[in-house]
Amino acid sequence: MTDFAYSIVLTPDEDGGFLAFVPDLQGCMGDGDTPQDAVSDVMDATSAWMEAHTDRGGEIPLPGDSKARFDAVMKEREEYIEKLEADLLEANRTIRKLKAQSVSKSGGIGQFFTNSFQAA
Repeated sequence: MTDFAYSIVLTPDEDGGFLAFVPDLQGCMGDGDTPQDAVSDVMDATSAWMEAHTDRGGEIPLPGDSKARFDAVMKEREEYIEKLEADLLEANRTIRKLKAQSVSKSGGIGQFFTNSFQAA
C-alpha cells in the first residue's frame, strides 16, 4: 500500500477540546481534549476510513483531490464564526439596553441595587 500525506484540519470545538478532519476523506474526523489527541484520533480514523472504503470497492482519493471541498468547509467555518460574533454583539447590545431600562425604571443605579437586594 502506498503512503499518502493528507492534510488535517484542526479546529477548536465550541464545547471544548478540538476537532480534526481530513478534507480529502469525506466524513473522516476525530476529536480530543488536546490538539495532539485530536490528530491522533483522526489518524486512527483515517486507517479505519480507508479500510472500510476499500472493502466497499471504493478507490482511495489522492491527497489534494478535494481542494474545492476543503475551501467550501473553510468558507462555511468562517461564515459560522462571523455569524456567531454578530449574534454575540447583538446579545451584548440587548443586555445593555435591558440594564439601562431597568436602571431608569428603578430610579437610578442606587435604587436599582437597593431594590435588587430587597427582592432577594
